[in-house]
Amino acid sequence: MKKMILMIMALSMTLLLANDKVNIEEKFNDCEKSDYNACNFVADDFLFQKKHMEANFFYSKAKDLMIKECDNSDYTACYNLGFNFELGSPAYPKNKETAMKYYNKMLDHNIKSCEKGNVNACFKLGLDYSDKGLLFNQEKSNKYFSKACEKGNDTACAKLK
Repeated sequence: MKKMILMIMALSMTLLLANDKVNIEEKFNDCEKSDYNACNFVADDFLFQKKHMEANFFYSKAKDLMIKECDNSDYTACYNLGFNFELGSPAYPKNKETAMKYYNKMLDHNIKSCEKGNVNACFKLGLDYSDKGLLFNQEKSNKYFSKACEKGNDTACAKLK
């Protein structure tokens, strides 16, 4: 019985590893198609394997793609750039001014959306300003949670309590 369980576990691990390899190959192909999330995934995999040169190459590629996407109004890319420059890494040297440049692009978009009545943008602003990083501002956080709450977002209402 123990041998059978061990064989099943070994087979399961083999299938998982094979699935991961396919996933990495898919992510690599997606990265080649300019998907910055896929490039980050591939870089993380290389870093896990302690292949730092390869990891840095893909992190740099992801950064270049995110800058391009941020410039083309992908505000998630702007947020990710701000976050990465705030924390710092080899591909993203720690730089508060650069981090704020990218955060502000995202914030400006969300503020305009909130002012036009987008409850999700108001809620997102409340969350962004409630984080303990560069953006932390409890007064602004409460302001945007209040706007989202007034528009019926129960989660925002709970954040105000």
